[in-house]
Amino acid sequence: SFCSDVTAAYWNPSALVFMDAKFQIAGQHAQWYAGIGNYDYAAVGKSLDTEGKSFGAVSLIRMGIDDIPNTLRLRGPDGSIDYSRISTFSVSDYALLISYARKLGNSDLSGRWNVGGNFKIIHRSFGSFAKSYGFGIDAAISYKSEHWKLSLMGRDITTTFNAYKFSFSDEEK
Repeated sequence: SFCSDVTAAYWNPSALVFMDAKFQIAGQHAQWYAGIGNYDYAAVGKSLDTEGKSFGAVSLIRMGIDDIPNTLRLRGPDGSIDYSRISTFSVSDYALLISYARKLGNSDLSGRWNVGGNFKIIHRSFGSFAKSYGFGIDAAISYKSEHWKLSLMGRDITTTFNAYKFSFSDEEK
């Protein structure tokens, strides 16, 4: 069956039209690999018109590896090993999805065909060493009849472009 809640913004944004409520909030936190990886998700979605034909959602996703030991300064200026010089950093991906979906048609077939899409803003962070910003677009279409449910999702139809900026100190280089 189709996803029928605000999480459809991630899976297939055209399915946002199947939200039962006028307004929804969702959230999730998951730890992967014994807490090494952390996944966080939050979303809000709502009907955008009184006819129940247009729906929108905003989602924020974070996937990160936290507390990575930075051993670049493990050795002191005199060459000795000094464990107190170890610090930690995180490597994280953030995605902001701005989603829209609409039911097509005004006849008795109304609501069978739906279209939707996401505009994504991506941010990657590699501790204080590097940052990246990017964007991308997803597009989706779905069809629902009494006996069939069909959907098509095009992820990254524009490819997701990322621009990186690196910043290492002389000591780190």
